[in-house]
Amino acid sequence: MVTFPGVFAEESGPRWAPIVPAPTAVTAFIGHTPTGPLHQAEPVHSWAAFEQRFGGLAAGGSLARAVHQYFLNGGAQALVVRLPPGAVSPTAWVPSLRTARQRRQGLCALDAVDGFNLLCLPPPAPGQDHALPTWARAAAYCRERRALLLLDAPTAWISAATTAQGLVALRAAVGPLAASHVAVLHPRLRVSDPQHPGTVVDCAPCGAVAGVIARTDAQRGVWHAPIGTPASIAGILGVNQALTQADCERLEAQGVNALRSVAGTGPQLTGACTLAGTDGQSAAWRDLPVRRLALHIENSVLRVAQLVVFEANDERLWVRVTATVQDFLASLWRQGALLGTTPEAAFFVRCDRSTMSAADRHAGRLRLLIGLAPRQPAEFVQLRLTLQTAAS
Repeated sequence: MVTFPGVFAEESGPRWAPIVPAPTAVTAFIGHTPTGPLHQAEPVHSWAAFEQRFGGLAAGGSLARAVHQYFLNGGAQALVVRLPPGAVSPTAWVPSLRTARQRRQGLCALDAVDGFNLLCLPPPAPGQDHALPTWARAAAYCRERRALLLLDAPTAWISAATTAQGLVALRAAVGPLAASHVAVLHPRLRVSDPQHPGTVVDCAPCGAVAGVIARTDAQRGVWHAPIGTPASIAGILGVNQALTQADCERLEAQGVNALRSVAGTGPQLTGACTLAGTDGQSAAWRDLPVRRLALHIENSVLRVAQLVVFEANDERLWVRVTATVQDFLASLWRQGALLGTTPEAAFFVRCDRSTMSAADRHAGRLRLLIGLAPRQPAEFVQLRLTLQTAAS
């Protein structure tokens, strides 16, 4: 609109702020402690804060050890859910009825928090394991919440035969849909027993690995694998099974992330894979950095939901959403998260009549299709997200 020669005024709607990246390593721990509130997801930002609220290593058991190793290895944001004495499983309170779930007990205590990225369920006691139904429910919950379950392999996996048999049962229990939300860790770690000085005990690796993942994310980005010398595990004596490089490669081929003691650098994770299969669409989600990068993008983009909920589901909104998501992905590309010499080669975003039906538009369902070229594997993967807008 021209007001007078040389001066122009342009009317436009309010601009959206850039997407704020979601955190990547907020880790939830569920288990037994001697003190602390029950069935509440309590934020904890240091080992000292955990000691003060939930007790220390001497009386804290497996959960305290996992949280201690998390902070010792680079973790910074934890959520702790304390179970009552005698509770067998952290998923015992995952009811099938919607009304019962509103109690928010056990695993469902995490319903009360906006988001977490990693889930650790330390064993109920040293030398014990969670049952397969527990892992299956936890994996399904992580899929629902766009998170990753760090699953401590059973203590019975002491040979190639027992590992192979255990994996068959584990895959069947978890199912193909949730498998890409599970990272299996093997074997156990060896640590000093604070209650009996000079004694060595075995413990689950989930807490230490969660800390290494957090440290890797902070130093290199969520798209990097938490493996090798930079990802060595601190504060432990070693692992309880001596694995060769060939053993580690065999385990990774089966979907297991092996921990191995390396001379001169200490114990470290040698694999970075999920439990997903190698067939069809699930093959891309087998790579742990690809899976976690995708979850990070999903969790970040879904923050746009609060901006569109009262908007009309029309072309103007589609353009704004597309531009906002493109800007976010371009920032990831500039950081090296995606392959490609140009943004066009690294990703695409579609939000138009090709991604939504007439029924979707009428019901206010805005559907996004995002294509990504992750660092590995060197092929596009696709994400489909749905945002709720005002219904027509």
